Amino acid sequence: MEFDDFNTADAHAVGAELRIKTKDGKETDCYIKLAGHDSPLWQKITRERQRANMIADLTKLDYVSTDAVDYAKATLDWRGFTDNGENLPFSEEKAMQLYIAAPYILEQVDDFISDYRNFTKG
Repeated sequence: MEFDDFNTADAHAVGAELRIKTKDGKETDCYIKLAGHDSPLWQKITRERQRANMIADLTKLDYVSTDAVDYAKATLDWRGFTDNGENLPFSEEKAMQLYIAAPYILEQVDDFISDYRNFTKG
């Protein structure tokens, strides 16, 4: 097997698109592009979270919010989201708001990022 065939960091850095489903499992026309766990970006997010946890009062951690912050940082782009009928441009802040307001979407993001097959070809 070729040495470069083991490289996952590049594909994870480019990211992959998740098609969002409604709470009852119906596919939507909304897509979120995410960086994978092997990306340098995700490694940075992990280090930042570890440092924050070392100085935080762990009894006061709100896991939905902390996960929403981390996954918003790993969100590269989105499409299909609207606000009052107008295209809603992507921002990390809006992604975080979405993940907090809709934990079922946060769960989809977590499941997607955790599946390495979403970032590899073939």
